[in-house]
Amino acid sequence: MRPDELKEYTANETAFINMVTDWHKRNQQKIISYEGKPQNLIDPSLLDDCLSILISGKEATNANALTYNLQLAVKENIPEDRYGMVVMATDLNDPNKKIGYFADGSLAIKGLADWAPIAYGGITVKAVGIYNVSTDYHTSAQDYFYTRELISSVNPSVK
Repeated sequence: MRPDELKEYTANETAFINMVTDWHKRNQQKIISYEGKPQNLIDPSLLDDCLSILISGKEATNANALTYNLQLAVKENIPEDRYGMVVMATDLNDPNKKIGYFADGSLAIKGLADWAPIAYGGITVKAVGIYNVSTDYHTSAQDYFYTRELISSVNPSVK
């Protein structure tokens, strides 16, 4: 970034963080989750109040891309006990079957369910998210089948 761009970026980020911090001080009973690229924050102090730090896996083409995105996000001064990953569910209006799928044709939700329980470089994923989850409602196996599978992978029931 050029110096003038960095100055503007820093001012915008500071204004945003101050607004969120002020709001959270007045609404401490509310939960804050951050979604984005925490490694790009100039001041990561905002993340101290966040229950989860969600990393985008919406563009991931395989499980290795999820790992890569997670490893990019891990930086000094960012709490390591709050990382999560978000993927897309399928889109019923996508004729090319690209949205919600990995490059090999497997479902991104299923890929995240298989990927999430494993620690990567000492980081264990604490949260998962799905965009467009309503498209998983009716599957031949069970309503919200893949969503249930994903939840069970990071929060298994006691048996």
